[in-house]
Amino acid sequence: MEGRTAEKFVGDSRERSRLLVSITGVAVILVLIAAAVEIGAYCCTTYLARKYGILFYLPQITEDYATYAARVNPLLGWPSPQALAQEPGSRLPAPISAYGDSFTAGFGVEPGSAWSNVLSRMLGVPIANFGVPGYGTDQAYLRFREQAEDGAEIVLLGVLSENIQRNVNQLRNFLIPSPQCQTKPRFGLDDQGYLRLVPLPHLTAENYGDFIRNPERYLKHDYFVPGGLSGAQKLEFPYTWSILKAYRFF
Repeated sequence: MEGRTAEKFVGDSRERSRLLVSITGVAVILVLIAAAVEIGAYCCTTYLARKYGILFYLPQITEDYATYAARVNPLLGWPSPQALAQEPGSRLPAPISAYGDSFTAGFGVEPGSAWSNVLSRMLGVPIANFGVPGYGTDQAYLRFREQAEDGAEIVLLGVLSENIQRNVNQLRNFLIPSPQCQTKPRFGLDDQGYLRLVPLPHLTAENYGDFIRNPERYLKHDYFVPGGLSGAQKLEFPYTWSILKAYRFF
């Protein structure tokens, strides 16, 4: 009787040991799978954040506050008022003027091939070009409104389809990663349904670093702010969860 009891005890111990080994093995496999998924999610999200920026926000701004403060345009975002004052050609009297982004400015082509200059030669009259690369329709309009020396009888506004994104954005770094801190104004509807200007965020030497790390604290009207309406997320651990939270973006 005692022999059978001992054999049963040994058998039960072996069964428990095999069960424990099986559970441990399954747990290790699950941990390895979870780790592989998390590593894959990290690689995917980091690549997207570094190259595109629009889906996952990863702070890549290296510009210090002093440089930002010296460069920023308090109304338009960029370029600085000093840089605007030094633009050649745009200050000449002209019956036609053009405002817009890089397509209006003729970025990427020789000056003579910019469409405003081509049109100028066709019409036989000068055209003042006030286009600025990266501008939204909001910035182009504000520049027109503030351009007191523009006495043109005809004003052209260049609109790119991408302006839909730019016009609801206040930190361009959400759309295109950059080492510069590229803040901008935008327009939004108030409680009465009137269009109102949302100015640049108020940045100081004290809050500049926190703004870069936690832009959602300062940009309440940016559609692409992490955790906002677009579904874009701040890139942080666990990265798989960051992907799942970004479902609204799609």
